[in-house]
Amino acid sequence: MTIETLTTLLYIWLSISLVFPLLAVILIRRNRKLKNDLSKQDIATRHYEEMLYASKDGYLTLSIYKNKEYQYCSRRLATMLNLPNGEQSTLNEILSAFSRTDSEKLNGMFNNLKKTGLSFEVLAHGNNHKTFVVTGVRINSSDSQINSNCLWFRDITRETNFIDRATEEAILSRKEVEDFRILIDNLPYPIWLRDSSLNIRILNRQYLNLLGLKNFKDITPENSTLRDLGNTSNLLELAKTAKESNTPQKKQINILNNGELKKYEITETPYYDSSLKTSHTIGSLIDITGFDEVKRNYQVHLDTHLDILSSLDTAFCIINTKHEFTFGNTAFLKLWNLPNNFLDNPPHYNLFLDKIREQKTLPEVSDFKAYKDEENKAFDSLTEQKEDLLYIPDGRTFRRIRAPHPDGTIIAYEDITDRLAAARHLSDLIAVQRDILDNIDDSVIIFTPNLRLKTYNSSFLSLWGIAETEIQDTPAIRDILDKQKKKLPEVEDWQTFREDMLKHITTCTPFTLKMRSKQKLKVTPVILADTSLMITYHRE
Repeated sequence: MTIETLTTLLYIWLSISLVFPLLAVILIRRNRKLKNDLSKQDIATRHYEEMLYASKDGYLTLSIYKNKEYQYCSRRLATMLNLPNGEQSTLNEILSAFSRTDSEKLNGMFNNLKKTGLSFEVLAHGNNHKTFVVTGVRINSSDSQINSNCLWFRDITRETNFIDRATEEAILSRKEVEDFRILIDNLPYPIWLRDSSLNIRILNRQYLNLLGLKNFKDITPENSTLRDLGNTSNLLELAKTAKESNTPQKKQINILNNGELKKYEITETPYYDSSLKTSHTIGSLIDITGFDEVKRNYQVHLDTHLDILSSLDTAFCIINTKHEFTFGNTAFLKLWNLPNNFLDNPPHYNLFLDKIREQKTLPEVSDFKAYKDEENKAFDSLTEQKEDLLYIPDGRTFRRIRAPHPDGTIIAYEDITDRLAAARHLSDLIAVQRDILDNIDDSVIIFTPNLRLKTYNSSFLSLWGIAETEIQDTPAIRDILDKQKKKLPEVEDWQTFREDMLKHITTCTPFTLKMRSKQKLKVTPVILADTSLMITYHRE
């Protein structure tokens, strides 16, 4: 073997021995890199899966790989729709969780997605009263070997409920605003609302008409403020004063309205908004054009009224809402023995009570302070005429009548001492007469001139067996005769018999009655001096 041959063989051996280790190193490194890349892809895949699991949305995928169809329902979707088969749920099971209309609509759109790849988004209402946004999309892999049609489900029930509530509240608010507008536009006088800068923010139709404008959009800060024809100063100053002083401000102004000069009373009232930080004012305008004339007529009427009261013998006084005397006639001063100048400087009612107490003409009371308080409270609560009696220590009795009056309260006092004495005397006389009637044997009954029961004695009740309670309501004479029927013999025609008795009675013709007991009664009717009719029944 030659040296050249050996050299050649040595080169071949060295080449082989060096190439294989180098190739092995390259393969090992490539294998490590491939494993590392696969590990990273697996981590990314798991990461994406966990992200999908954590999503609030649920999804359904129908994938095709190598002409084979795969379906997957996410765990979240199964939970959202309460699907009993969980992740193994089919498309039909998912669609059955929705209303029939929405189920058919979703099925049609999903079929179209599978055919054409056309994406869609639609609202669907579940049978569990939830609302979903359903989105259909086509997803293709980068190598186009996997085609997936996906349905994404997002629960928007809370959002739709919020929108529904907000919509309902907006409708109610709009209705309230419309009602408020109807209310203020139908008020018979102008009103307005100013903001914190005293610009008019809200006004009613009456105010708009007063400004001579036709549309609320025509209102500007320059043309929305009224001006007093009798005073060149801008009435905006009134609103400023009300806001700064925090007290209502009033003023009478003259305004030309439809070519006619009218007098108004303007009021600016401050108020704070809900934050209690920003002050606004509310304005109103009242037409008082005819008020002065009414006031004059009222004063004339009042003066005439007072002149009449002054000329009467009955004691009258008028007390205003501050409980001060504004009028008292001569009879009032005389009745209470007051000096002529007592009412010159309108005294308070308490001063009057102090005065008559000093003169010992105040009715006896145990607690004078409480009595004064009670008397004053009576003025404030008086809504209708009231009457009472005042018993004066000197033996007199006053009748007091209190009634509401435009200026406060009007009081009339009347000394009824003599009248009460006469009434007592008459009462005593009647009592004596009744004693006389009750102590005679004959039965007696007396009727008024219009033939209604006036009085009777106890013998009359006993004779006819009538209870006193039966004749308490002053019955007519026919009713009394009907009550006598049970003690009289039976007759065929009672009404005719009764009318015959009544004819004898009214003509004062005596007659005789035969009782069922066979006893005879002599009936004697007599007209008394006061035109009353007295009937006596005498047993024969």
